[in-house]
Amino acid sequence: MGAENRLGCPVPPEIHDTLAQWQSELPLLAKKHITRWKESLIKTVELHGFCDASERACGAIVYLRMTDTNGEVQTSLLTSKTKVAPIKRLTIPRVELCGVGTATSPHTTGI
Repeated sequence: MGAENRLGCPVPPEIHDTLAQWQSELPLLAKKHITRWKESLIKTVELHGFCDASERACGAIVYLRMTDTNGEVQTSLLTSKTKVAPIKRLTIPRVELCGVGTATSPHTTGI
């Protein structure tokens, strides 16, 4: 019999060790630094958005692509968002349109 989670539900033995290792490694994330902006002479700035969808959910990500005067390219994550697909069953193209709406929404991009 495997361990139980906080809700008292059993955790299958085949994934217990993997989950325990993942949980023990979470504090290492505090040591990880993700650069959001590099101060230099920016030549061009491009705003890129991507989205994807499935029967269950859709998601979007927006980031900047910047090129400095030396030709170096840097990308910076601006925001991301996920949504659960509506209860009413929709076609994949329709859910992907919801993803496009999520990617272009001012609430997602902050623009």
